[in-house]
Amino acid sequence: MKLLKITIPEPVYKYKNGSKVFALYFGFGNEELLRRDYAATLKQRIAKIIADSFVTEQAVFLPYHDLYCVIFRSNIDKRQLFRLCETLLGEVDTYTEGKLKIFYHFTKCVIVEEGKAPGPFHFAFTGEELCDAYASLPNTFLEHKERRNMHYLADLSDVKWQ
Repeated sequence: MKLLKITIPEPVYKYKNGSKVFALYFGFGNEELLRRDYAATLKQRIAKIIADSFVTEQAVFLPYHDLYCVIFRSNIDKRQLFRLCETLLGEVDTYTEGKLKIFYHFTKCVIVEEGKAPGPFHFAFTGEELCDAYASLPNTFLEHKERRNMHYLADLSDVKWQ
């Protein structure tokens, strides 16, 4: 089974070249509705909250092209992760009044350092780059709901439109 690869410029935390990790990435489909710096700040804060909430899983925030990834070791509780992700992204959806198309996906990947090839045992598992393949993956799109619990990003309630 081929796994997607994430190419990074240097080793991140304890993840070495050829490490198999779980990656949660998310993004906004029509991000141009928000100011560019505001959208980047918003995505970065969400990724850091997710990474800080899963300390024992060695979660690390990884800015990766236009996606924001959080990578984990294998002992992740998916139900708890998806619940937190739905809460955070749902709060953004409430603040933007359902105008943004918000998506996320959880997949297994291989970490590859830039300029290095993965080891011989991991080379057979590497497929295409995650940033090239994420459009064809079955992403989960968030549905707009009228009422959500909001307490993580409360200071961002004044959404900055263009």
